Amino acid sequence: AETGFDMSNGIITGYLTIDSLVSLVTSIVELCESPEAPSFCAQAGMFLGGDPRMTVQTIILPILRGADSLVTETSVEGDCGSDECNAVSVCLLVEGTATTLSGITGQ
Repeated sequence: AETGFDMSNGIITGYLTIDSLVSLVTSIVELCESPEAPSFCAQAGMFLGGDPRMTVQTIILPILRGADSLVTETSVEGDCGSDECNAVSVCLLVEGTATTLSGITGQ
């Protein structure tokens, strides 16, 4: 497109480790505790209290159907034993439309 590129049926695949999900929840909690907290924090706050690792284990992993992969520095294994799995495999279908961004300057 003239203003960038359009994308349809794009696929993003990879793995989200449990540690990365805990880090993400921790960042969201910190954001929601800040003075500039976004509006979604009012609804999400009831789910974000307490230990972020417990939030991941009891809320996020069940929604994502549990950890199903073992990710190490050198390899990825599927079909790991449930006690050994430390990541969730992810496959996302992505669509995007080109747009013009205004008000951005390079420095």
